[in-house]
Amino acid sequence: MNLSKIELTGSSFSTEKLQISILLGLVMVFSMNIIGLLEFGTATFPGFRFTLDNIQNIDGSLSLPETAKTLEFSLLLIFSLIMAVFLPILRPLYASLLVVMLSLPLLYIGVRDPYENPVPFQYSLLVMLMLFGMNVLLTYFSETQKKQKIINLFSRYVPPDVVEEVSKRPDLIDLDGELKPLSIIFCDLKNFTGISEQLNPKQLVSMLNEYFNTLSAILYKYGATIDKYIGDSVMAFWGAPIPHQDHARRAVLAALEMQKAVSALKPLLSSKGLPSTDMGIGINSGLANVGNMGSNYRLNYTVIGDAVNLSSRLERLTRVYQVPTIVGEDTMKGAADVTFRELDTLVVKGRSNHIRIYQPLCLKEELTATQASSLETHAQALESYYAKDFEKAQVLFKQLAKESEAESYYRHMLEKTVFSRSI
Repeated sequence: MNLSKIELTGSSFSTEKLQISILLGLVMVFSMNIIGLLEFGTATFPGFRFTLDNIQNIDGSLSLPETAKTLEFSLLLIFSLIMAVFLPILRPLYASLLVVMLSLPLLYIGVRDPYENPVPFQYSLLVMLMLFGMNVLLTYFSETQKKQKIINLFSRYVPPDVVEEVSKRPDLIDLDGELKPLSIIFCDLKNFTGISEQLNPKQLVSMLNEYFNTLSAILYKYGATIDKYIGDSVMAFWGAPIPHQDHARRAVLAALEMQKAVSALKPLLSSKGLPSTDMGIGINSGLANVGNMGSNYRLNYTVIGDAVNLSSRLERLTRVYQVPTIVGEDTMKGAADVTFRELDTLVVKGRSNHIRIYQPLCLKEELTATQASSLETHAQALESYYAKDFEKAQVLFKQLAKESEAESYYRHMLEKTVFSRSI
């Protein structure tokens, strides 16, 4: 039985309510035993036996036994009810203190009049110990089930080491939703529609599985939470359920490694008779809502918000600017040890303000002299373009298109420059 949460149609019973019900049942059993309504066992009848002998008079009428009218029984009953109600909702330390406090009066009465006490103090302490022990046992099963639930849920989205950390510290996660700083990545295969038309269903699934296995392994390596697979796309994020201070850097490094892996995957796909293609990646960092979202029939641990929407739009822009990866400005600032090429300043759909977009190239320590020289010329070209010195920008973009590895991007910028100059 799952004690962490029993979900029924239209209603739910929490763990605490279930524990309180069980403890109240135990209080009733012990109370009935004290006044003689329930016997735990006899020499001739082992087990439980319900009897009215102690409350039935000679004339057949019923009355409470004298034990039920004593102060000792009343205190034990009241204290047991208090324990049954409060133990499941108190923290372990406070629950232990409550048991000690309630036991002291019963212990005092028992020691003061050990032979005239109708309810032996040993029995009273046993009842309280049984209630406390049962509560501990129920809490243990509850926490075990909660931990297993978290493990089962997040093992589908995040690396095993992250799942283990979350299971040890369930306070890190709020399934009901929270606003957190995240980095979101969208990866999409280019020209997938045209490729899918050339393949039968089996070949298509085989090709996608190769890509998804490769990409997922890299995402797991950098601690990402995989949100979903959408056709030929993968959506993932960093910063939840485990918070990462360097979530932007992780995302950028993962993107650089994924681009290399996709290039290396092409010969393997060709050897299997499958087509290969390039991939576009969009990354953005910012505040987003993360948590379990959906309906009573299906839930998904996912993220929503403006930062997520912008990440998706940046991925689509990779086809326009003809570069493998585009990141937002916040992501660029969060990866200080990576060299970026600023691509453009533009207004994207859904936003009124201009944003700057960047392409990650490599770690700064890996930057070659040729790349550094090209980036200096690039900075001059972009500065001239922003200053509307289109003649100078045109000359520099044309030069970069011949010398740089990003020929397609510079030809696109050259077309924009020519167009802007003609207006």
